[in-house]
Amino acid sequence: MTALRRPEPLRGLYFDPFWEFVQQEDLRLQRCDACGEMRYPPAAACPHCLSPDATWTPLAGGGAVLAWAVFHRQYFPELPVPYTVVAVETDEGPIVVGNYVGADDRRPAIGERVRLTYEDAAGAAGDRKIHQWEPDEEQS
Repeated sequence: MTALRRPEPLRGLYFDPFWEFVQQEDLRLQRCDACGEMRYPPAAACPHCLSPDATWTPLAGGGAVLAWAVFHRQYFPELPVPYTVVAVETDEGPIVVGNYVGADDRRPAIGERVRLTYEDAAGAAGDRKIHQWEPDEEQS
């Protein structure tokens, strides 16, 4: 299968571990070692208790759609329009945004159960994996 062209992901001190786990098809977020709260986006300190200590914890891979939008304007040359983006409240609590795929042009519904999937992507920095959300037919 040919990898689709996608914009380069946000990288940096706190996001690099996130993307390294995604390459292994393992979505992980920081869990505060002091208070146990999950945090996303990754950061230097917990927004709840300000502890700098965190462990990258795997997500189960499910969640519910909180919001969605269809983009008809092309903001990135690598992303043909239209495409649908969903904000998903993960089963662990944090909200993670990604493309809504595998729905045959069906629009998502608020509260719809979705699950993580991974896609091969090509970009200026080379091939990589990205996370996406698809309908979870078993949980709907």
